[in-house]
Amino acid sequence: ALPQADKEALDTLRKAREEGAVPAFLVLNKIDLISDKHKLLPRLQAFQAAMEFDEFFPVSAKTGEGVEALK
Repeated sequence: ALPQADKEALDTLRKAREEGAVPAFLVLNKIDLISDKHKLLPRLQAFQAAMEFDEFFPVSAKTGEGVEALK
């Protein structure tokens, strides 16, 4: 289950998508704090179950991992 703040952000994004054709990207930051990267998949799946995203970008702003793909 997603935290309430995440659900509220998804509601805002859904409304924006209803008003016009805008892409939805999920950017999951702080992946440097997860030593076992296999733990990212359930988190991404939880967001995908809540809403369809056009792209997923797991990133670490601290280490730079995934930032180039996001750019």
